[in-house]
Amino acid sequence: MANNNNLKPPFNELTPEEHREIAKKGGKASVESRKKKKKEKDLLKMLLELPIKDKEIINRLKKLGIDESLLTNEMLAIYSLFKQVTKGDMQAIKYMDEKIGNSPLLKLKEREIELKEKLAEKESPNDNAINENLLTIASLINNPQPNRSLPIENEKLNE
Repeated sequence: MANNNNLKPPFNELTPEEHREIAKKGGKASVESRKKKKKEKDLLKMLLELPIKDKEIINRLKKLGIDESLLTNEMLAIYSLFKQVTKGDMQAIKYMDEKIGNSPLLKLKEREIELKEKLAEKESPNDNAINENLLTIASLINNPQPNRSLPIENEKLNE
């Protein structure tokens, strides 16, 4: 339990030597952590690149039209994700959408950039329609609401 006898002095009260020692320990720990993460990443990549051994799964994937050269554990992981998507697993659907670049938030950000570029091209930076759309996009990004459309999309539909 913490009490005044076992608390360390505040960082601003340490000597320069103590600062260096703490920074040195932190640097070493950071290097070790990065090495560990890199090793885990390399091992995972290696496992994903291995061929599938289960003949039943291989046959199932071949029936789907997947080329034999692609029958790795990585394909098996993707196939497992796909099976969850087809069952209606919303987390799997969201994950898949993000991986293939179909994320609503990503689309909003892309639209925001597009509108900002249009605004920059305009002679008058105070164009009300574009400014209103930028404000709408900013509010959608900060406060996402399902089934809310952008005014510019509605304008295009009415044309």
